[in-house]
Parts: sequence; structure tokens; C-alpha cells
Amino acid sequence: GDSGSEGAPSEQGNAEAAERAAEAIGAVDDAADAMRQAEQALRAAEKAGAEENQAAASDELRKAVEKLQAEADEIRKTLKLEEEAEKQRKLAEDAEKLLDDMRGDKGAESDSEAPSADKGGRNEESQEGESSPEGGETPSGEGSPSGEQQSGGGQQSPPASPGERPLEEAIPHQQEAAKKLEDNLPVEAIEEQKKAIEKLEQAKEDLEERLDQLRREQQEQLLAALESRFRAMLSRQLEVNKATNRLIDLGVDQWKRSDQLELAELSEKQRWVGDEADEAMFLLTEEGSTVVLPPLLQEVRDDARDVADRLAAAQADATTQMLQEELEAILRDMIDAVKKQQEELEEGGGGGGGSDGNPPLLPGSAELKLLRSCQLRINKATESMHDRIDAGADDVASIQSAIEHLSIKQDKVAEMAKSMHESLQKAQ
Repeated sequence: GDSGSEGAPSEQGNAEAAERAAEAIGAVDDAADAMRQAEQALRAAEKAGAEENQAAASDELRKAVEKLQAEADEIRKTLKLEEEAEKQRKLAEDAEKLLDDMRGDKGAESDSEAPSADKGGRNEESQEGESSPEGGETPSGEGSPSGEQQSGGGQQSPPASPGERPLEEAIPHQQEAAKKLEDNLPVEAIEEQKKAIEKLEQAKEDLEERLDQLRREQQEQLLAALESRFRAMLSRQLEVNKATNRLIDLGVDQWKRSDQLELAELSEKQRWVGDEADEAMFLLTEEGSTVVLPPLLQEVRDDARDVADRLAAAQADATTQMLQEELEAILRDMIDAVKKQQEELEEGGGGGGGSDGNPPLLPGSAELKLLRSCQLRINKATESMHDRIDAGADDVASIQSAIEHLSIKQDKVAEMAKSMHESLQKAQ
């Protein structure tokens, strides 16, 4: 039967091993006889006979050693194949566990959806929204996670997870490879291993493709959320800037009670911009792939809160105006960068790989552009302040304060440039 045919190679191997062992034992016995004859010849003072017997004994010992060495090599080879077979079995078991986990996760999702879908009180739109992609009824969770696409009772299994099918197809090849190794058939085992590797590579590619898709979807969602937040911040900033400019043009001496109250309202609106920047900075820090955006948002947060304090203290001057203009410009630049990246993703492009192989939220070129814009604004603002001093402006103290603030910003830009340089080097 099948069991007899499977055991034949092993029985044949045992017979050959026994035969080699018997030959080795015979060679040792022959060597022992020759050694005894040599000893007897020496005692009889027959030097020539002793030398002849010693040579024969040496030759027989050499033969015995060779046979024993061959047997030892064969045993080691057999033991190694058995060890490899055990490793192969373990790999197959690990693959089965992974497959069970993939099916278990899918089954848990079906179970969680089943009760709500089976309730009579649910409306039809909700049931249609949660039905399986195949158009069948939602499984009750009582089916077997055997991986079959169609189960009894008209129920239909959830669609296969990415990588599930090739992983399932790899397991039989792994199991067969282990069996071939046990049967001392390494060549056949290698062929089965190759087939298993092909299937596992396909499973890996399927999973990586799905992961890339999920990352892209997550990036699209985050970029959309950031754009919406930045636009709301810009709208509020423009409102505050317009009102502040009106008060500056009016002059402190001309402010009425209503103007003083408006400053308090503007302070709160400006503080809201800073709070929103703080929330966005937290999101980007958690995401972790951008270098320039987080410190830029930190700058927006700090400047917005600084302006809020200045407005609350009725300091509507050159420094306040400069900071507000800077906030508006940064927000516009960030909106442009985020919007452009969204368009790139929609067209199927991306930002290239990051230091860990995953594409960053914004490509390095976009962050470098943001950094360059910051530097240009600092240069322009510094030149403008010096021109006002040269023109004999009355608010020299306020202008000097603005220049000091620009100096601090310059240090921050230099630090961002250093971080960006290090990030680009890691990505290479």
C-alpha cells in the first residue's frame, strides 16, 4: 500500500548502512588478525614476516577507517536532513498559524457586523452599506474558518485577505518538502521549497501592495484634514490682520471704547489660530515623516500666541503687524504644499521613499521650498525694517524689537535647514 512504498527508501537506506557497518567490522577483524600474526612472527624472530603482517594490518585498518568515515558521513548527512525536515515542518506550521490569524481577524470583523445586519429594526440603507462585496448575506459568525469561499446554507465567506490565497497554496509545498527530506530525497525537497518560496513571495507582494494602498489612503486623509485646518486658520488670520491694520492706521490716540473692546476680541481670535497650529503640530509629530512642517507650525503657534498677548496689551504696532503678515504667508505656503501633494497622489505620484522606505507625507522638494520661502521672508522683512529706520520712522523701538524677533527666526530657520540636510542624507 502507500505506507509500504513510503517506507521503502528508509528500509533500503538502513540495509545499506548495515552492510557498510558489517564491512567496516570485517576490515577491523582482518586488521586484528594481521596484528596478531605480526606479533607471533616477532616472537619467533621472523622480522620479514612481522613486517609483512604489520603492513597488511595497516592496510586493513586504513580500509576500516575509510568505511567507518563513510558511514559517519552518511549518518551525519541523514541527521542533517532530518534536522532540515524538522525546520521545514516548523515553517509550515508557522504559515498555518499565520493563515489562521488572517482568517480569524476576518471572521471577527464578520461577527461584529452580523448582529446589526440581522436586526429587523435596521433600515435597508444601513444593511446595504454593510453587506459583503460579493452581494451575499452577512455571515452569522457560526461558519467554519476553513478558508473555503462558499459554505453551506447559502452563506458566503468574506473575500480573501491580501496574501491569504498564495499563503494557503504555499503550505502544501512546505509540508511536501519536509516529507521529501524525511525520505532522504533532498533534490525533490528543493523543488517543493522553490514552489513554496514562489507562493510566499506572491503573498508578500500582495501584502506590501495593500500596505502601500493603506498608507496612501491615510496620507490622503491627513492631507485633506490639514488643508481644511490650514484654510480655517488662514481665514481667521486674514480677519484679524484686516482689523489690526485698521486700528494701526487709525492711531492709538484715535481709539474709542469700541476699538479697545475689539482688540480683546481680536486677541481671542488670534489665540485660536495658535491653538489650531498646536493641534496640527501634534498630528504631524505623530505621523513623523516631515521635517520642516512641525517646526513651522510651532513657529505659527508661538507667533500667534505672542500676537494675541500683544493685542490684549493694546500693542498694535510694527512688530505685531510684521508677525501677522508672517503668519498669513506661512499659512498660504503650507496650504499650497499640501494641496500640491494631494494632486500628486490623485495622479498616482508620490514623494519618494523616506528613511524607512515609506513615502513621506510631503516630498523633500516641497519642504525645501517651504524652508526657502521662510528665508526669503526673513530677508525681506529685515530689509524693510532697516529702510524704515533710515527713513526716520517714529516707532524706532518697535522696529528694533521686530529686528530682534527676526534674528530669532533666522536661528530657527538655520536649525530647520540642518535637520532637513540630515534627513535627506538618511534617505539616500
